Amino acid sequence: MNVLTELLSTTPSSVQPICVKELISHLDQSSQPLSLPVIRFLLEHVRVDQATIEELSVFDRNQYHRRYLYQSDNVEVLILGWLNGQRSRIHDHEGSNCGVKVLKGEATETYFKRVENGHIFALGSTKLERDQVTSSCDNQIHQISNLQSNGQDLVTLHIYSPPLNAAKLYSLESNQIEKMTQEQWAYEI
Repeated sequence: MNVLTELLSTTPSSVQPICVKELISHLDQSSQPLSLPVIRFLLEHVRVDQATIEELSVFDRNQYHRRYLYQSDNVEVLILGWLNGQRSRIHDHEGSNCGVKVLKGEATETYFKRVENGHIFALGSTKLERDQVTSSCDNQIHQISNLQSNGQDLVTLHIYSPPLNAAKLYSLESNQIEKMTQEQWAYEI
């Protein structure tokens, strides 16, 4: 039994919190893509102290910043730094499961639905505070934003499995879908 299987087979209440290095060590044992429940479980049990958040966080005035912490054929882990007012484009995770944990600040996740004529509309938004986790599968359309009224930065931890190699980008103004590859969206979504 590998370390990841052993961790997942324990009773949730008996699982000890893990740090980012331990998370990556567990993920390195993974021989296949992770399911959405497994991604949520891992994010719910990872604890990141303030010093590590400060060390790993990078911010960019022009666009939120994506920093890769780990990548394999089956999974990738990123930390994203969002200045106040920054947001992702409206997108899905074509073929990947995604989990997001708020490490600092408050995120706003907005969910969208595509209708028959190809346009999208917002279904609603949820505020996510520190240590809260959200997840979505490949065809769910959403947007993450830093809309905090206090001007605070936002830092989030993301797990994608398999790695996010493609995504579709949507617009409220058009029914056209833009297909993006990993190389194109390093600074796009």
